[in-house]
Amino acid sequence: MIDKQKLDSQLMLDEGLRLKPYTDQYGNLTIGVGRNLDSNPLTEAEEEVIGHDARTLPITLAQALLLLHNDEMKAYNDLENNFPWFDGLDDVRARVMIDLTFNMGIEKMLGFQSFLKLMEEGLFAQAGQDLAGTAWYKEVGQRGPRLVYMVETGEDYVS
Repeated sequence: MIDKQKLDSQLMLDEGLRLKPYTDQYGNLTIGVGRNLDSNPLTEAEEEVIGHDARTLPITLAQALLLLHNDEMKAYNDLENNFPWFDGLDDVRARVMIDLTFNMGIEKMLGFQSFLKLMEEGLFAQAGQDLAGTAWYKEVGQRGPRLVYMVETGEDYVS
């Protein structure tokens, strides 16, 4: 079972929390906890709850958490649908998988074939080293070492 409070905190640490729309380092309009509004605009239901499309107006903390939880559930479902072994992971490593999928999307995640094979086989030290050798790792700052540590040890990262 995934500790949702820890997952929320982990993603807020990795993505940040901004209640006003902003342009991220890649030129994407973003809001809340890393919600890329260009590739992942609000659904009709989300827009109805928020009252606008979040592209020009701020949102509340409660609304940011709603979007976060919807995005976490999407990542979780994508992982469950693509990797039958995902549900067998411990909480820490499952949160790493959700974090990665949340960050890059399932399509890019599917490209991490050697990492995924090592995770499936339970070869976590090797999986961590494989992840550390990716271009993704070089782009994400402290997120990379945190997630590698979590994969390798099965323990939460403590700074």
